[in-house]
Amino acid sequence: MRTETRIQIAALLVLLLSVVGAGILAPAVAAEAGRSQLTYTDRAEEGDPPEVAVGIALGAFRGLFVNLLWFRAEKLKQEGKFHEAIQLSRTITKLQPRFPRVWSFLAWNMAYNISVATNTSAERWQWVKAGVELLRDEAIPRNPNDPLLHKELAWIFFHKMQGISDDANQYYKRELAREWTIVMGPPPQVTEDTAEARLAARQDVLRQIVEAPNTLDELIEEEPLVEELVMRLKRDADLELDFELLRLFTMRLIFDYSGIREATGMELSDTNRNAQLETLMGEERLGPAWQSLVPFVRKRILIDQYHMEPERMLRYTGAYGPLDWRHPCSHAVYWATRGLEEGMRRINKEDFDLTNTDRTIMGALQDLFRWGTIHFDMINDSYVQMLNLDFVDVYGDVYLNIVAPRANRRGSFDNVAGAEREDKPFRVMGMGYVNFLRDVVRIYYRMGNMAKAEEYFEHLRTWEGINYVESEYELGMPLDEFIKLDFEERMTSPNFAATELVASLRDAFLRGLLMRNRDVFQKQRKYAYDVHQYYQERQNRMTTADPNANRMAFIPPIYIDAEAGVLIEVMLQLTSGAQMQLPVEASFVYRSSPVRTAQAAYDQLAEMFSDRIPNFDRWFPEPPGMDDYRTLREQMEQGSDAAKKALMNVEIQ
Repeated sequence: MRTETRIQIAALLVLLLSVVGAGILAPAVAAEAGRSQLTYTDRAEEGDPPEVAVGIALGAFRGLFVNLLWFRAEKLKQEGKFHEAIQLSRTITKLQPRFPRVWSFLAWNMAYNISVATNTSAERWQWVKAGVELLRDEAIPRNPNDPLLHKELAWIFFHKMQGISDDANQYYKRELAREWTIVMGPPPQVTEDTAEARLAARQDVLRQIVEAPNTLDELIEEEPLVEELVMRLKRDADLELDFELLRLFTMRLIFDYSGIREATGMELSDTNRNAQLETLMGEERLGPAWQSLVPFVRKRILIDQYHMEPERMLRYTGAYGPLDWRHPCSHAVYWATRGLEEGMRRINKEDFDLTNTDRTIMGALQDLFRWGTIHFDMINDSYVQMLNLDFVDVYGDVYLNIVAPRANRRGSFDNVAGAEREDKPFRVMGMGYVNFLRDVVRIYYRMGNMAKAEEYFEHLRTWEGINYVESEYELGMPLDEFIKLDFEERMTSPNFAATELVASLRDAFLRGLLMRNRDVFQKQRKYAYDVHQYYQERQNRMTTADPNANRMAFIPPIYIDAEAGVLIEVMLQLTSGAQMQLPVEASFVYRSSPVRTAQAAYDQLAEMFSDRIPNFDRWFPEPPGMDDYRTLREQMEQGSDAAKKALMNVEIQ
């Protein structure tokens, strides 16, 4: 037999084996592709735009057709025709669901472009939420290991919701907190005021969800009473095992715990009540069934509706600290970290996307430090974000032990290995860590915790990875001089002075008075007063051309006016939404404020709220000495230096 014949026979055998193998493997491959949603659309459905049918008909030329649609969608976006661009992008995702940039383009249009074109905060929220749901519920399940989509989703939580660039950001924060109070339940109570206790409490909540059975049959097998409870929920209360059940269940728990009924005789509105559900909640015999059913429902909603993994949520809480799922940055951390973990499994991964995702994580952790304590009351609709010192060490641990080593392993944008290596003269995320430490030192110093301030100041100046551009002279100073220099250097910026003043006063009212911590109130108020005095002295000294001109009128010249302004802002925050009818927290803060502060704020509060808040005088009584205070104000406006001096003379402990 000739050599050519043998080669032909061998080739034929290989071909036959390949065909047979393909036939055997094809059903399994097709099934897996279907389960993973990796298939292209092969038929047009009713309601699809005509482009879908055209793309399907083009067969092998579908890719070229999609490119044309993509160019057209970009052009529509540049022309400001966002709705048309969304419709066209939807067509592209149907034809090529594994085209990540189209999903990102589509979500961005929803969350950023269309949202700001609407008229109300509620409308904006619906579009922002639509962008989140598009990425979370459709794009990522179809592209489970694409880091870009995870980064874009994390960015919406971090920048759009937690950031302040959107006028409706406070509405977004409140709505997310409401949604996730329902999903996860009210925040756990801790008996010990320590970071370890708060972390353990968060983990315990997640652990109950993780350990819940995966199916209802398994749950009933563990706790037979669940079968009766589920049947009666459907038959008597007309409720399924879904989000609405958790909403009504959570509202009843929170309302009963608040004690409002006993104090005022008020009850939940009809939209927040289900009498049959409340009857079932009150049956002591069904207690074990409720304890088993609620974590199970939470688990199914997390997995089926939110496409999140409770096991991963528990693991990330252990890695990052007491993540509060009512906070946008907790979701930013979750999706960014998930994107990194899944993206690292890819062979052709983009270092740019991975590095930017790391930066999103670091930014989110920094905001969890600055604003990670949430005070949210679903009954009164009050929402406040405050400092959370539990994340001080988390930020450094994550950067030093996770982010920097990971960046060094994969290199930088210009393919030079070691984007965060310690011998580089300047590293972006390293600079972020230095600035974070500076803020930590200053905050502990401002709070009067000198031991902690010294500890972190020592870490700052002895950290081996510090950028070469940092001033050895500045870091070699004693702590008091460092704080003073840092303060003086940054006080040249009116924005810094105004921010420090407002932030410290807000903290004084919210974390001090509202949380019944008088020591915090006094320390933060004293710091705010010092900022005001220093700024005014420097302002007058620097404005030599016209001493009467206030070229940086960010801060009122009379300190008590600044304090009253922040108190009014806090009152607005604590009387938003439903709490206008029952301003318990606002009244408490007002009544707990110094008399002079209440005097300075009272007339404006009365003008704003006397016709809107029932029984205004009972909640916000006129402070003593108002007639004398009003006389002083009139005299000052008429040019009396004595009256001005009297108003500027505020007792600060």
